[in-house]
Amino acid sequence: MKIRGSFYINFSKVITLLFLGVLPVLLLAQTWSIYDVAELSGGYNGSVAGSEFVFDASGNPHIFSYHPRLSSPQLKYTCWDGENWITEDVAPAGLGINTAPGVGIDSDGNLHVAYLMQGQYLGYAFYDGEWTIEQVDNITISSSWLRLVVDENDVTHIAYTGLNQGNLRYARKIDDEWQIESIEGAGGTVCSIVLDSEDLPWILSWLPGYTLTHWDGEAWQIDTTLPAMGESYLALDDQDRPQISYYYAGEGNYDLRFCTKNSGEWVNYIIDPGVQQNKIGWDNQIQIDDDGIMHIAYFAHNACLIKHAWGTADNWETEVLDTIDMWQPAICLNIYNNHPFITYHDNIEEQLRLATTYSGEMSTPENLTAQVLNVNDVNLFWDHNNQGGIFMNLTNYRIYNYGVMIEEIPASDTQYIITGLDEGDYSFRVTAVYGDSESEMSNTAEVSISLIPPADFTAEIEGGNVYCQWQAPEGTNVSLYRVYRDSELIIQTEEVECLDELASSGLHVYWVTALYNDAYETAPSNEVEINLVVSEDQNEVSGTMQLSNFPNPFNPQTKISFLLTKSADVKLEIYNLKGQKIRELVSEHLQASEYSLIWDGRNDRGKLMPSGIYLYSLKTGEHSVIRKMNLLK
Repeated sequence: MKIRGSFYINFSKVITLLFLGVLPVLLLAQTWSIYDVAELSGGYNGSVAGSEFVFDASGNPHIFSYHPRLSSPQLKYTCWDGENWITEDVAPAGLGINTAPGVGIDSDGNLHVAYLMQGQYLGYAFYDGEWTIEQVDNITISSSWLRLVVDENDVTHIAYTGLNQGNLRYARKIDDEWQIESIEGAGGTVCSIVLDSEDLPWILSWLPGYTLTHWDGEAWQIDTTLPAMGESYLALDDQDRPQISYYYAGEGNYDLRFCTKNSGEWVNYIIDPGVQQNKIGWDNQIQIDDDGIMHIAYFAHNACLIKHAWGTADNWETEVLDTIDMWQPAICLNIYNNHPFITYHDNIEEQLRLATTYSGEMSTPENLTAQVLNVNDVNLFWDHNNQGGIFMNLTNYRIYNYGVMIEEIPASDTQYIITGLDEGDYSFRVTAVYGDSESEMSNTAEVSISLIPPADFTAEIEGGNVYCQWQAPEGTNVSLYRVYRDSELIIQTEEVECLDELASSGLHVYWVTALYNDAYETAPSNEVEINLVVSEDQNEVSGTMQLSNFPNPFNPQTKISFLLTKSADVKLEIYNLKGQKIRELVSEHLQASEYSLIWDGRNDRGKLMPSGIYLYSLKTGEHSVIRKMNLLK
């Protein structure tokens, strides 16, 4: 795909209309905006022969246009990709002056297109991520209009014309098979196909004369009593009654008119008199909004104006939207969110345009759900139908906890996992961000986080030391464990066991906690009492050993001094608070004496240690003395 152009409001058209002397009309049309969506050049007299478009569930239009007189005629596709308008060639096309494609969209968002393919056969293009092209019928068809619609059961209906415009044909695709029939007695050139409330087709066609053909469930019913009309278009109201916009074809008046059959007889109304100038117009379409108001998009050949009419059967207003060069502007009208959308082609500027009164609506995320994962992670997910489409460009989602924004994520995501939460209650909501605007908040999703402490903690005396072990809590967010003796932190470790070699004789209480995400500590595990009895020999030795350091705190080094009152095998070692040995300073047999040495704050590999509390331990056989020192940088 090649990006053809950007999305902008064409304010120059407003100035042009002022000079045309249509200020009173313009005041009625101030809410209209006009956008250039694609550069489409070359066609019959520089014109696009016809265009049709549909909306997807997000409100983005998908526009198909047909170029019959290019050196290589093409069916072209224009859509909004979230940031830009994109235009691409779908398939080579056949030669036809008045041909317009027929377009529909199914419940899965797949596109269905009927068009005049090379060889003048009926072509069908299907898009579900990639284009599939097939020929529907093997007869040569007219160069005039063909139409397509997709019903609520995703069945595709196509009305088209056989060669010489005297053979109305109808095709349905059911279970990947085309069912084709010729409708005898109906007019040739197809103007419209619409479905009623029971998904039964109604077809407006002409030549010879105008006929309204519909399937009543058993047979085709053909009405040939329509008034003299030029180009026309059909819509059905909420009671399945036909409503037709058309150019009057008699007496040289060339008015835009409207007819309806509400009470068994056709009734006609003049909407815009003298809109044509010595010719029958080719471009008008009618649609009905949710309030029952009818909208007609049409081209006033006498002044080269794109116009819009709206109202009811006998009460109409008209307004000017744009001025373009003479000839066929390929007008198409649709209703979305109860607003009219009109596409058309400007021959001189070679632009496909989109005009609408719709400025976009912010939609709010819905069905927010919060699910606790891994003890203290939360998975948030929600639904969001971005009703804004191209006119309110969704850029981000914002996540709030108790009204405070905690995260902003791309619009492509409707799920987010928040990791590493502390124990407590949380109340989440989500908003949608459209540029500088923000939607209302979604529903509230509440969760409670309980950090799980280690379980089944045990402590036992082994060889004058205390051996501790425990069960790890569920989840993987535990960073390490903290072991306490008599409310004092003695060891930090990543293992589920440890050995306390520094406990003195007496009654001690042990427990362990878990630290989640290096930040949040759990409540204590169960407690275990240990009555540690040290031998008389151990008391004597440890009582006669003296150990100290100066300065404390220190940076970058400290002097460690100790006194031995009798000879012994001595180990002087440095530990961190996790119980890991980082430096061995002495490991030899020493005579009774005073000793001192310097620790420079490095481990056994010569690496400088970070600031913190360190333990230094003096051991003689079974006995030991331990002290704390503080390295400050």
